[in-house]
Amino acid sequence: MRRWMIGPVFASFFALLAGCQSEPPAEAPDGRPNVVVVVLDAARADHFGMYGYDRDTTPHLDRFASQATVFEDATSEAAFTFGSVASFMLGMPPAQSGFLNPRPIRGTGPTLAERARSSGYRTFAYSENGFVSPAFGFQAGFEHFVEGQPAAHRGAKGKDFEHADSLRAIDDALTWMGQDSKRPFFAYVHLLRPHNPYTPSEPYLGRFGPVFDSVSGSTEELLKIDAGELGLTPQEQAAWIARYDENLAEADAQFGRLWQGLQDKGLAENTVVVFFSDHGEAFGEHGRWLHNSTVFDEMIRIPMVIRHPWRPEGRRARGAVQLVDLHATLIELMNAGTAPLAGRSFLGALVGEELQAKRPATSWTVPAIGQLGVRSPEWKAIGSVVGRGESVQVYDLTSDPEELSPRSSEMDRDQAMLRVLDEQRRLSRNRSLLAQPAEAIDPAVLEQLQRLGYLR
Repeated sequence: MRRWMIGPVFASFFALLAGCQSEPPAEAPDGRPNVVVVVLDAARADHFGMYGYDRDTTPHLDRFASQATVFEDATSEAAFTFGSVASFMLGMPPAQSGFLNPRPIRGTGPTLAERARSSGYRTFAYSENGFVSPAFGFQAGFEHFVEGQPAAHRGAKGKDFEHADSLRAIDDALTWMGQDSKRPFFAYVHLLRPHNPYTPSEPYLGRFGPVFDSVSGSTEELLKIDAGELGLTPQEQAAWIARYDENLAEADAQFGRLWQGLQDKGLAENTVVVFFSDHGEAFGEHGRWLHNSTVFDEMIRIPMVIRHPWRPEGRRARGAVQLVDLHATLIELMNAGTAPLAGRSFLGALVGEELQAKRPATSWTVPAIGQLGVRSPEWKAIGSVVGRGESVQVYDLTSDPEELSPRSSEMDRDQAMLRVLDEQRRLSRNRSLLAQPAEAIDPAVLEQLQRLGYLR
C-alpha cells in the first residue's frame, strides 16, 4: 500500500494517543483519517438534548455525542449562512476576509477543500443551501459538488422552498465515500433542515404538539411574524416552536442515516465526523424570529460535536471556539498545510486536553443591520459596526444568560472586550465590509434565497 509522509504536527497528534489507545487501523489510507463534516442549517444549540433540551428532538446526535467531544461554548462568526460558512471554508472571520456581503469567495487564499485536495484527499460536497453553492464559489477544491436544489428544479417563482431529497443524497454520498480505499476523503454535507420553512414530513408532524391550521410553517408567515405584522397567541407561538422542533427531529434522523451508513460500510473506524450548525434561530427573544438580524445567543450560539475514531469517548470541552478554529483544527488533522492565523487549532481537546485561552469570539449580523457581537463564555459586548462606544451594550452571561439586562462598561474585563469590538469595527471599515460591490449571481439562486427569507 502506498504510504504518505506524515508531517511533524500530525505525528505529534499520534504521540498524544500513545498509551491511551491502540494504533490507528492498519488499513487506514496513507495514515490519515477521513473527514466528514455535517451541517444542519439554523440548528439552535439549546434545542438539542446534549445541551439540556427537554424534548427528544435529537436522539441520534445525542447518542453520537456520547462517543465524541461536545463543545459547550461554540459560536458562529455570522448569524446567517454565507458569513458563517465562508469563515469556516476560508479560515478567516468576515472582518479579515471581507466576505460578509454575499459574493463569490475568492482572492483570500485557498479554501479548506482546496487545501485538503492539494494534500491528497478526495473531496466531495453536497449542499441544500443556495449560499453554499457554485454561484458563490463554494465549489472550489471539491472534485464533486452536488446541489440539493439545482437551478432547474427550484420550483415556480414565489413558491415556498421544496425540501430536497436528503435521504437519497446521503445514500449517494455514502456510495462516493466507499469508492476508493487508497486515498482518504474529505466530505462536506450541508442539510437545510431545521431551517425554515418549518414543514416536517410524516411521521414528524405533530410529534411535539397539536397541529393548528393557523400555523402553516411557511417562510412567508414567519417573515410576517418577524416583522411584527402577524401576532401570535401563546398557543400559536408554542405550535410554531413545535414545528421547528419537528423539523429538527427530521434533520437528526438524516444525520443518523449518514452515521449508520458510515458504520455499515466499515468507514467509521477511520473517519473523523464533525457536526455543527452554521447559526442558530430565534423565536421572539429580543423581538426577532428566524436568524440574520441579531448577535444574541439564540442566533449565534451553535452546537459543535467531533468524534475521533481513535478516542471514541464522550467528553465536554469548555471555552470559546468558532468556525475559524475548526478550520485550523481540520488543517492540522489532515496535515493539509498551514492554516490562516485567525484560527487556533483545538485538536488537543479531542484527546482530553483543556482548551487553550483565546481572544473572545466575534459574530456579525447581515450587513444591512450592521451589528457586531464580541463574546467570551462569561461576557458579551454588542454594538453597531458604524457606531462608537456609546452604542455598546455589555451583558454578564453568568448572571444574565438570557441577555436581558445590559450593564455599564466600567469593569476592566468589559474594557478588554470593547477594545476587541473597536478593533473589529476598524477592520470592517478598512475592508469596506458593508459596501462590497454587487456581482452577477444566477437569478435562480437569488430566487431560492428570497424564498428562504434572505435578501429581503
